Amino acid sequence: MQVYKKLLTAGIGVLAAGAFVSSASAVTNIKAVSGLKRTNTITQCFLKNMLAPLNANGKGVVEMKYLGGHSVVPPRKAAKALQRGQFDWLHSPISYYIGAGPEGYAFLASNVSIQDIRTNGGWEILQEVFKKKVGARLIGWGPNKTKYNMYLMMMPKFGYSFVGYDPMIHVKASGRELNVSPKAAREVCLFIKGRSVPKAKEYLEDVAMFKRSVPFRRYNKEVAHRRTSEKFHAGKFPVKTANSVIKLLD
Repeated sequence: MQVYKKLLTAGIGVLAAGAFVSSASAVTNIKAVSGLKRTNTITQCFLKNMLAPLNANGKGVVEMKYLGGHSVVPPRKAAKALQRGQFDWLHSPISYYIGAGPEGYAFLASNVSIQDIRTNGGWEILQEVFKKKVGARLIGWGPNKTKYNMYLMMMPKFGYSFVGYDPMIHVKASGRELNVSPKAAREVCLFIKGRSVPKAKEYLEDVAMFKRSVPFRRYNKEVAHRRTSEKFHAGKFPVKTANSVIKLLD
């Protein structure tokens, strides 16, 4: 006789589910599936830190068998397959089954550790939600806030479209990876083009104080008309971009 218990664990938005208890003389077998492919870093973390220790320490009592990743069942259908009993344990990004339990956004938007969530009672609340909506029990929360690094074979080269540079009367300035709107940056830079540095700074300072607006000539769809726009009706007050360009001019 077997007593079944639906279980759920969450990780970055990762869910693991399913476990059941057999009779005392039999080994409990758990079939596990991951929503990501086996070679994925997050899946490897699960296999190394959950599956391997479980099988090593539970020898003769419990055994977890990893069936595979997304090739076993499509990730967005995994939660339903878990409910049908196709397997017992699901380790998957929570966003893949967010439709079954929208409260899973609590994991995605969380800015506190899992230890804090367990301490402040949030974990128990989520347990009730997942039990009711997904029919499973959360077991754990895997790695989250994953960061990725990109490596280039060659250093990028940046140039200037401006020609006829004269160091006696011209200055160069450029910003890289600024946290501003590219569209707003295009309109701001176009409008101050040809102005002296003091005049450009004076204008941008007025923009930052909502005294004058920047004409939006290209990206002007559904842009309101401004009485403070020069030579063009549609305009905005891109304060963030204006302040960033002022720093460049300084």
